[in-house]
Amino acid sequence: MVTGALGFPVSQWLTFLLFTAIVCYAAVFVWLRWGWYLLGKTSICAGAPAGSVSVVVAVRNEEANLFRLLSCLAVQDFPADRMEIILVDDHSDRLVQEHKRVQGYLPHALRVLRLPQAVGGKKQALLYGARLAKNEILLFTDADCWFGTLWVKRQVEMFTDDRLQLSIGLVDYEYPEKLAGHFFRIDFRALVMAGAASARLGHATLCNGANLAVRRSVYLEEHLALKHELPSGDDVFLLHAIKGKFPKGIAVLYHSEGMVQTAAPQTVNEFLNQRIRWGAKARYYTDRDSLILTWTVLAGNTGLLAAVGVTCFGLLPAGTMGLLLGIKITADILFVDAGRWFFSKRIPFWMLPFFASLYPLYVVVAAGTAVAGRYQWKGRQFD
Repeated sequence: MVTGALGFPVSQWLTFLLFTAIVCYAAVFVWLRWGWYLLGKTSICAGAPAGSVSVVVAVRNEEANLFRLLSCLAVQDFPADRMEIILVDDHSDRLVQEHKRVQGYLPHALRVLRLPQAVGGKKQALLYGARLAKNEILLFTDADCWFGTLWVKRQVEMFTDDRLQLSIGLVDYEYPEKLAGHFFRIDFRALVMAGAASARLGHATLCNGANLAVRRSVYLEEHLALKHELPSGDDVFLLHAIKGKFPKGIAVLYHSEGMVQTAAPQTVNEFLNQRIRWGAKARYYTDRDSLILTWTVLAGNTGLLAAVGVTCFGLLPAGTMGLLLGIKITADILFVDAGRWFFSKRIPFWMLPFFASLYPLYVVVAAGTAVAGRYQWKGRQFD
């Protein structure tokens, strides 16, 4: 019998370590499910929104999407004299032509700004638009997004609370046609739900720049915390900065009328490239809650893969490995399935255990490639 430290068999040490990793993983996602449940009990602000808003969108080579975005903004149920739309062209080619297709019937003030040649990237584009915005509330989305007629109204309503500095909106992928698309959607929904649930519990970790509102004064004060040297993270690093300065100043817009839809990756390669981009910025996290969540997810998924490996070598009983697998998959299903009553298009339940069993391999591969940090985005190569 092979023994480890203190004379205990190696199999006992492995069992202890693997159980610790996976039970901690399960406990975190049970905690997050509780946070999601509490979101459903949160009262939504009612009545006429009191503020004015500037919708700021960074655009780079989005000819195929821009008309749909502006069409959604054109029909917003919000006073035209209290809303402006700012498109910041991040050195794309045909933005003006797209703009002319809708400028005749867009009731809100629309400004198309060209990012100065000396700077580039989404963060710089959003900052440029924010500096030139006329209103105190900034509402961010992406050019490939669409939403209902009450989106702006619901976000601005959140700021009737003077303490609020940042409003996290929910985002969902369009309904997929292929099996791989369902996996992309489950993964994305889990990220969105985890960010919203942790914020409701007072430990905000994640958010998505496709649906985010912030006070302009706070954004301009904290923009240096966005790590402009990194191409990604315009949303998460802003969240962390505001959380550090205004711990009670973050809330979640838990309302179907305030949700944004976005296009899903079309291929596995596109999906992995996106996740590498998102994962690469995790190396620069300093927020404690985000680090705990990141390492817990990585440990839980790595631990399950390790359990399969050591079972094959006879160092872990098959029954123990099955128990570990059951604990993790159950935690995954309980969490993701909690969102089925909020999101308009539900994920078929049979897919959850199937994809949950594949998830550890995906996490380890994505995390490993994110360490290298090489990816493409908007026609640019980043290392």
